[in-house]
Amino acid sequence: MATAVLSRVIPGSTGFTPDQIPGLSVNRWRNFPIDDRDPDEVTTAFLEYCRPRVTGLLIIVTEGSFSTGAGPFFVADEYLDEFAATYPDLIGEPLVAGDTVVVSTATGRVIVVQHDGWIDMLRGIVPFGGVHPGNPQRNSPSAAPPRAASHVAGLGAQQEIGHAPRASRLDGL
Repeated sequence: MATAVLSRVIPGSTGFTPDQIPGLSVNRWRNFPIDDRDPDEVTTAFLEYCRPRVTGLLIIVTEGSFSTGAGPFFVADEYLDEFAATYPDLIGEPLVAGDTVVVSTATGRVIVVQHDGWIDMLRGIVPFGGVHPGNPQRNSPSAAPPRAASHVAGLGAQQEIGHAPRASRLDGL
């Protein structure tokens, strides 16, 4: 399901590795070091980058979430900080320890961190009618994402952090 949503936001996307998401190119990447840097500092910088750019239901995919079989994650934007704080306990590594992708279904934006220390944001299509910056006609009260019983929607609605079915690799969604 996560790959299907990504491909609606960024047509031609076939998975969650940077080489499977069209529109990313060397001249677009911004420096975002993750190696030899305090993981809390990386997480803080990542959240500061994400907060003003993504809203609504977020699909978050990390290398760690798949190595443990616990992803992708579906997170309401207002719980992004809480999710980031809980993630290391759930997965056993920092939120941004390699390739990391955040898809905002409400804005059509996709943020990608590449494992060598680069970050980029693509503006795609708002797939389900949500908030579209610069196009108020696309905004509507009915476009708000549904709220699940938990902060993070997944298989177990009562779990603090749920997850979608296991995938063996980022591109295997």
